[in-house]
Amino acid sequence: RTTKPSAPAARPGTAAAGGGGMGIVDVGETLEAAGLRVREKPNFGDGKVGGHSPKSLHNVGGAIGVTDHRKRDDKFWPDRKAILGRQIAEILGPNAEVFHPGNDPKGHGSHIHIGLRNGGWSAEQLQRIAAAERESVKRYPLG
Repeated sequence: RTTKPSAPAARPGTAAAGGGGMGIVDVGETLEAAGLRVREKPNFGDGKVGGHSPKSLHNVGGAIGVTDHRKRDDKFWPDRKAILGRQIAEILGPNAEVFHPGNDPKGHGSHIHIGLRNGGWSAEQLQRIAAAERESVKRYPLG
């Protein structure tokens, strides 16, 4: 009797892991490709997830923290962060948990928090996020 080799396991938070659509890892990869830095999820950066509330989506691998890869003192990052956070929330809709300046329950002044409650997002939504980041750089030139 022969057996077929098993398919590689899907990465948690990706479309292949189920739940329909693109997952939080796909969103993170899209944002990194657009020039942002993604953290607070094992798939990104040093893989560390800092302290969060017990009900945080970070604790179950369902959220990422997004910052700019440039210096923290970039004079435009605060404005870009607030606008981009609002755009991401609008693009991803009710399936997303997005915290940023202006929508900050606690501790998200330095970054944008994006979480996936359930389900997934479309590839078209991810393309719109990348376009929003490119537009934010045009509006607020870097360096």
